[in-house]
Amino acid sequence: MIDTRPPTGAEKAAAGQLARALRAAAYRERTTTHAASAVPPGRLNMRQALARDAQRAAGAVPTATPWTRTVHRSGPTPPLRVGIAVDVSGSMDIAAAPIASAAWIVAKAVSLTDPDSCSATVAYDRSVTAITAPGRTPRAVTRFAAEGMGHSLAEATDALTAGVDLTQPGAGRLLVIASDGYYTPGEAARAADRLTALRAAGCAVLWLAFDPDPARCPAPPCSNSPTPPRQPPRSARPPPPPSPPPSPDDPCRPGPGRHPPRNNPPPPKGAHMTSIAERAHAAAVFLRYSTELSLYGRHRGEQHARTTVRLAATLALHPDQITVTPDWLRRRTTPGEPVLATAICPDTGEQYVFLARSPLYNDEAFELLGPCPECSAPVPVAEIRHLADLGTHLARPLLPRGDALCLATLPDTFPRDEGHATACPYGETS
Repeated sequence: MIDTRPPTGAEKAAAGQLARALRAAAYRERTTTHAASAVPPGRLNMRQALARDAQRAAGAVPTATPWTRTVHRSGPTPPLRVGIAVDVSGSMDIAAAPIASAAWIVAKAVSLTDPDSCSATVAYDRSVTAITAPGRTPRAVTRFAAEGMGHSLAEATDALTAGVDLTQPGAGRLLVIASDGYYTPGEAARAADRLTALRAAGCAVLWLAFDPDPARCPAPPCSNSPTPPRQPPRSARPPPPPSPPPSPDDPCRPGPGRHPPRNNPPPPKGAHMTSIAERAHAAAVFLRYSTELSLYGRHRGEQHARTTVRLAATLALHPDQITVTPDWLRRRTTPGEPVLATAICPDTGEQYVFLARSPLYNDEAFELLGPCPECSAPVPVAEIRHLADLGTHLARPLLPRGDALCLATLPDTFPRDEGHATACPYGETS
């Protein structure tokens, strides 16, 4: 580095033009989301409205969503992280002036783009010299003396990577290198390793070559998504090895009344497949951690966790979508106090409250709580052992009042349940 000079008018204009181009490149279109809802505001869908009225008339839980609204959201504009590496070896003496100008223009444009954007500049030959600290806007153009020996591009890349976080996601990242590319094989190999790692992390690399006949970048540009190797034409592929003849004792050998084995087709690409072993392991981990971290003690925490896992398996839900709390209304002094398990539908957000009277026994059915037709208090209205039981209950009409109520279709615990109001004819004190 020799000294600094004030930027010229042309350099200021170039920095402003580059800043506008960077802002335009970082602009994100608004995202449009169509959300369906059971209540306004929004546009009324008559088909869904009629379906909701029909569900109410049939006594089922309304699930239709007659209102549709469009929500527009502006996407966030990511900041920029730019590292600038300038080659000041002896072969770059002729290009020292344009390199200094280009380095200032890029750094100034980055500072004008966004308040959260930052850049850093280093000069390298055999050693690395810091020119502009990360996040500091250069006020003057730094003039270089290209008289060094060697090329420490790998070390310069490491310094810029640590200074402006070129490997961390969440920002637009760019490494700008100004060099003629004439390196020794060892220098080029080390630089290629660093640049390849940066590209793999999602950082773009811009190579500015000022020599009339520059050498290639040590690491040629490549896309972030690796291109799969091209398959040779079918005619050029070697034929598959012949299969050995089946043994007479082979149980898979086709014979009378026996069909050859068929291979199951592979799952479609992009399908999310979770094996039974993975789900079992996740349930075991949930049971262990919930027991240890329960606010109600280890023994009661284990009962709550086992109830959660059992109800999640019954409703085909994830344990995180079920909340278990003690049932303080139906408490007793014997072991295994009742618990309430609230399941939330991941699609509609509806909540279903289940009662486990004896969580110590895994063979007892859950009791679905619903409003009493007389006092509207939450009381057991159905026994749920599997998902079909819940479907059968939801297909029935609402419970009638008075003599029309058939107790034979309700759980044995419906009358005298502690959840009834005091004046309810089905209450405990009636």
